[in-house]
Amino acid sequence: MMKSVKYSPIFLKNLRRLLTLMLVACLLPLLPLWAGAEVLERGNLFGSSLVDDEDGIASVALVGDTLYIRTYMALYTFGPEDQRAVKRAEFQAYGFGNYTDGADKQEDDEPAIAVILAHDNKLLGIDYVAQKLYTMTLTGDTITYSEPLALDLSDFMEGEPPFVYINSPAWIKVLGDRLYLRFQNYENKEVDLYSFDLKTGERKEHSAIHYQSAAAYKDGQLVALKADPNNMYDEQTGRMKDPVLVLYNPETDTETALDATLNTGTDSGTFPDIWYDEAQDSLYTFSETDVYRLSGDFKTKTLIGYLPMMGSFWGTLPGSLQGLPGDRLAIAFHNNVFIRPRTEKGKEGITVLTMSGGLDDDGLTSRILMEMDDITLRRVEGVEYSYVNAEQLASMFLTGSAPMDMMAINAYGFDLDKLIQKGYLADLSESPIIKEYLATMAPNLSKSFVKDGKIYCVPGNIMLFPMSAQVKAFEKVGLPIPASITDIVGLAERWMDGMFKEHTEYNLLTGDTNMKRGLKDLVIEKYISNKLGAGEELVFDTPLFRDLMTRIDQIDWQGFDQEQDWSNPAAQSDMMDFWQKTSLLGTNMGFEPRYMSSLNRNPNEQSQPLVLPLVEGQDAYQDADFGLLVVLSTSKNQEAARRFIEQFVIKQHPAEKAAINLKATGSIPNPNHEKELKQLETGLSQLKAQLKKATGAEKSNLEEMLKNTEEYYQLRKETGMYLMTEQEMAAVHAIIARLFIVDGFSNAQRQALYAAHELRDQYFEGAITLDQFIQQTDDKLRLVRMEYQ
Repeated sequence: MMKSVKYSPIFLKNLRRLLTLMLVACLLPLLPLWAGAEVLERGNLFGSSLVDDEDGIASVALVGDTLYIRTYMALYTFGPEDQRAVKRAEFQAYGFGNYTDGADKQEDDEPAIAVILAHDNKLLGIDYVAQKLYTMTLTGDTITYSEPLALDLSDFMEGEPPFVYINSPAWIKVLGDRLYLRFQNYENKEVDLYSFDLKTGERKEHSAIHYQSAAAYKDGQLVALKADPNNMYDEQTGRMKDPVLVLYNPETDTETALDATLNTGTDSGTFPDIWYDEAQDSLYTFSETDVYRLSGDFKTKTLIGYLPMMGSFWGTLPGSLQGLPGDRLAIAFHNNVFIRPRTEKGKEGITVLTMSGGLDDDGLTSRILMEMDDITLRRVEGVEYSYVNAEQLASMFLTGSAPMDMMAINAYGFDLDKLIQKGYLADLSESPIIKEYLATMAPNLSKSFVKDGKIYCVPGNIMLFPMSAQVKAFEKVGLPIPASITDIVGLAERWMDGMFKEHTEYNLLTGDTNMKRGLKDLVIEKYISNKLGAGEELVFDTPLFRDLMTRIDQIDWQGFDQEQDWSNPAAQSDMMDFWQKTSLLGTNMGFEPRYMSSLNRNPNEQSQPLVLPLVEGQDAYQDADFGLLVVLSTSKNQEAARRFIEQFVIKQHPAEKAAINLKATGSIPNPNHEKELKQLETGLSQLKAQLKKATGAEKSNLEEMLKNTEEYYQLRKETGMYLMTEQEMAAVHAIIARLFIVDGFSNAQRQALYAAHELRDQYFEGAITLDQFIQQTDDKLRLVRMEYQ
């Protein structure tokens, strides 16, 4: 018998209220899970972390409301409530590599998924090696594979064993129950678009050709961007033709022109992805800097947002443009995924910076901008190569029409002192980051950038051009490494006096077989650098210069003073033999500081960088090839431009930053050393597996590859733990301490010499004497001095 229970009136009142609320909740329309969550409307998912970790994006797929991102080394997701990409599982290294036709692939091997895609609310992946499609299931941090479906990708394979590889599809799309793959068609083949039944794997060839990108459209059709790579440029203008938009019906295998074109401003033969929103009847696309919407008849292009990827658009990825819930877009590049609104709201709060020139390291530019998602960078328009020279800049300031916020300039092309004196450059000293950076810089460099306590420019890229001596080569021939330019002339005298016949495996200098010309050119350049660096008057009528040139002329060059006749097969063969030899002295080799370590890591190829005085005992100087970042005083976006330069300082390669700080003497660890070794180990395993089945010439080739790879692995294992060692840093600092930045006067003298290059040619060819060369060259320099007085 149940016992009755009495409830208080207050309890019953609260119970009725709770039941009412539950009933209302049940009657409300069901809302998407992301509706109440904080949604990332605009931002990016990785910052610069993928670039920093030497990783990159291979493909992207949207399953339900979750974006899956397959990088070379991991699988990430971006869900409705996420603000950044979330790493979910490790992935075996991605790559199309030197694969065979799949014979080495065992049934129980884990699939090597190269690309991911979505269908029927499932995540799928294609293994190009096994030529199979798999259903992928992510549980915790584990990926399982099921339902393998064979795909005939034979038309995508190229090469000969053991170097058979996949011709990576230009794009991959799912339409209905079919998978569409298109490969690049530069040979104008009759077929470049294939589709596969996602249930049976049945393959079909399509007549549609040269679709550079495509998207699912209404009524089971594809909307595509069509451009023939064999007929891309207008013969009259030389510019790329605008790709045309077409509709393709796979059922009838027919194409319909839309009388619309799409130009995103990319003139490099790289075509963007497209995505169609049926609810809004709008087509979306992008460039490296802009996001566009095309509505209705697709003839009107509307700018709806910006992207910070100037100089980093190398081609689209599978799934690189996706529509996300909440009227958003996901736009993927190789190193980041950007979230943008589908409306003009995407332009709000963005500063557009215009730049003349650019950093040599485009990867650094993108890393900077990925940390500044409120800024987009554009190239200056209306000038050749998007670069404003000194004369154009002066004209722009005279007319008040300078459109740039920033410039990347070179000290050789601009008179930095005059730019400062005329007030063209903005003061950057309000930035603590920039101020500290200049304070730690070698004083022989920073003094050119700071005037009266104000900072007017920041060094961007630096290139070092020291000579280098092959240490082992000098040891073998029994000669000391030269300590001066005069010593090099003495080395040439001894070398041509018979040593070159005793050591036939070596050359004296890099370059060509006219070593007399090469040596004269070297001496003249080092004479100029040492005189300008010392602040001395540049005059060639000196006993030292005359003596050096006379000694070179008196050497019996025994044929090594002749220009090569490239039309003569025998001469071509002689040149090839010459280039195969090791040069005692390397010249005209440019190095960024981060790569200077490569001169010393291999003990058998160790090089010693040389910055030499004219005569032993004197100071030595080397002019620095610096790219400089400046902000124009007329810019209305100086704060944003200054932040860009601050991020440059922060993101700069640690070896580059330490190189110009003479107090930074410690070793710099390599954060990716273990990862690099693992990649090499994987490569070694693949080579060994291929070698087991190889025969004949293929086996010999693989044995040689294996030997070289094992040697390189051992070298990297022993020496790759540092980006730069203390000894290497000391060698770089020895060069940095001797660098000088050319001022306006020095630059004018050097430019006058380059303008009169025919004098040097005439002297080298014997058309004028040494006296005539000296007199005429000094006359031109005298005119420059008169102009600067």
